[in-house]
Amino acid sequence: MRISALQQQGEGFPVSVLRELAAMRAVNHPSLLTMLGVCVVQGKGRAAGDAAVEAWTVYLVLEYCEHDVRSFQAALGRHFSEAEVKCLAVQLLEGLAAMHRRWRFHRDLKPANLLCSNDGELRLADFGLARQFEAPPRRGTTPRLVVTPTYRSIELLLGDHAYGPALDVWSAGCIIAELLTGKRLFKASSEAELALAILRVIGSPTEAEWPGWRELPYVAALRGLRGIASIPAESRPARLREHLGLPATSVSGRGCLSDEGLDLLVAMLAPNPTARISADAALSHPWLTTAAPRPQRRELMPHIPSTNERASREAQDDDDAAWSTRAAAVRARMALSLDR
Repeated sequence: MRISALQQQGEGFPVSVLRELAAMRAVNHPSLLTMLGVCVVQGKGRAAGDAAVEAWTVYLVLEYCEHDVRSFQAALGRHFSEAEVKCLAVQLLEGLAAMHRRWRFHRDLKPANLLCSNDGELRLADFGLARQFEAPPRRGTTPRLVVTPTYRSIELLLGDHAYGPALDVWSAGCIIAELLTGKRLFKASSEAELALAILRVIGSPTEAEWPGWRELPYVAALRGLRGIASIPAESRPARLREHLGLPATSVSGRGCLSDEGLDLLVAMLAPNPTARISADAALSHPWLTTAAPRPQRRELMPHIPSTNERASREAQDDDDAAWSTRAAAVRARMALSLDR
């Protein structure tokens, strides 16, 4: 169990907290962090001028997870295997699909918001930016206010205000690629440079592939866009594989990504959001259903000892070492006695 405290002074209830509560209450799924309860404690605070005002603290009682996916992998001390990535990807997509079926999108998917238990059970967390969406999408919040830039979809980077749940799928694709390689899929020093970095990999979309994309608000400001050629859709997998640096089969123990896995990533990173695969459809993709290796069974995911377990093991190791030292001393004394 984890308790998150939010303090507020004056009248009203923070809108961000209301939205997070609404999102967590609207969708119940094993891959979403569970809210166990809410507690409000009233008290006194100090405003400007040192005047006493009513103040209160809201405590969100949440399910406890020991790690996010990055710290889980760091504690593991190695890259995830393809089967382990598949297991985590299934859990991520199941949580997303559950949200999207209830007409809600997360809008801030990133490794820090994917929590893991010590046994590799994944939970989507931090629903402060989650919202309801409509079909077709209507004009929403400015794209620069949602999703951490590294995991922001190409339509958001180009200024599309009428975005939908496809932005979550893009973020999930970036995260899955990162779990496979151990490094961020796309990175740059600015949002404009990030958009160009993405387009250099996937190519400049044709008008037939993504009608009207050149009229999006931020496209005109992209310096260097003219130097990025359109590439046929069938060439995109090879470009993405080269960028990932993962062969189709393992060579000398190196990480790899099968053609089926590459195909799913290409579908999740389709530039046109209306042509991007949905979370539901991704769960039925051959990479996650039939292609070898199959997703690791959740009960066989690596186990990371908890702090208490580690302390217990270290204490046991200390006891064992002390016992070995004492036993060696006894043997030495016995040997000395026999020599005499």
